[in-house]
Amino acid sequence: MKKGALLVVLLIGSLGISCTAMTVASPPQPYESISQNQFYDDLAPYGRWIQLNHYGLVWQPLDLSYGWRPYSDGYWVYTDYGWTYESDAPYGWAVYHYGRWAFDNSFGWVWVPGYEWGPAWVAWRYGDGYVGWAPLAPEVRWSIQGGFGGVNIEVGIGSFAWCFVNERHFCDRHIRGYLEVPARNVTIIRNSRNVTHYHTDNNRIMNGSISREDAERFTRQRVERYRVSEARSRGEAGFSPRNDELRIYQPRVQQPPSRGDARRSIPNGREVNPAQSRVVRETPEQTRQRHSEEAKQFNSQAENQRRTLDNVHQEQLSQPKAKEERQPIIRQQRTEVKTFNKDRSRETKVLDQRQQRENREVRQQPREEKPQRKER
Repeated sequence: MKKGALLVVLLIGSLGISCTAMTVASPPQPYESISQNQFYDDLAPYGRWIQLNHYGLVWQPLDLSYGWRPYSDGYWVYTDYGWTYESDAPYGWAVYHYGRWAFDNSFGWVWVPGYEWGPAWVAWRYGDGYVGWAPLAPEVRWSIQGGFGGVNIEVGIGSFAWCFVNERHFCDRHIRGYLEVPARNVTIIRNSRNVTHYHTDNNRIMNGSISREDAERFTRQRVERYRVSEARSRGEAGFSPRNDELRIYQPRVQQPPSRGDARRSIPNGREVNPAQSRVVRETPEQTRQRHSEEAKQFNSQAENQRRTLDNVHQEQLSQPKAKEERQPIIRQQRTEVKTFNKDRSRETKVLDQRQQRENREVRQQPREEKPQRKER
């Protein structure tokens, strides 16, 4: 601590003034500059890179569970940047702080790389006892000068993309276990309002969508504010040993040249490096077995969500209500069931198309020729 800062602290203490969470944030100074190639190299072990005509080079995590959506496998921390998303996923430093997410009808969720770091690139909703967030679409762009430029912040966000949680659990580190079934989002969206608010302060992108005071009120607990420091590498990122500081890895990303990248000439819908495909490392029998297990797990997870939805509906109707009060609830439940069936059909289609693509890869793999028997 510098002498001037120490003198201020001693003076405040001598006057009997209490101050908590006093932080002075300075503009971020990234320690290094990286190229988009580092995105490619660092994320390749955890997913597949695909060329899509309407987005260009995109990345997709492997082995996504049924109902997965971006920003559903981490938690929220209040920092010098406002609400900042933290995830234990090895790719979280990139895909939850740079770029955008999109749902492709053939491939499912894909991440579109970007160059501007943010505490989290999501839209926010609040109301009726719920807090929700959803990934911004690639069409929603940010600039330091003009923010989002007045566009509809929720453009391209389907109801299934939202993560809603009861407001009491918003600050829980294990928030994934409290997320509502996506089929219920249609009702919660109707009863909530858009509260998305990002701004810049001293060249920092700030996420002020939910105020710290409001979060303390509806969670009924103190919300700590963590100081932010720059991590020189991904290995340094995380909470400090004293748990009072969050070290963030946020390098400056260089935009690639418009020409000269051979990956841009790859046909639409093709993986960038087929040699890294799981199919190449599997025998045809192993691929069939994996597909069978994926289908079983998919159906099991879908049925679990349906049971959860049914339990919520039963609880809603178990409370004594007048007939005129029950009818709107029943109509709402029917809408949620239809939404569940629609969501399941969408994810089933994505799974089927991926497995069909992999089956085509299996058929295209060169077969080992069996040695011919010599005639006597």
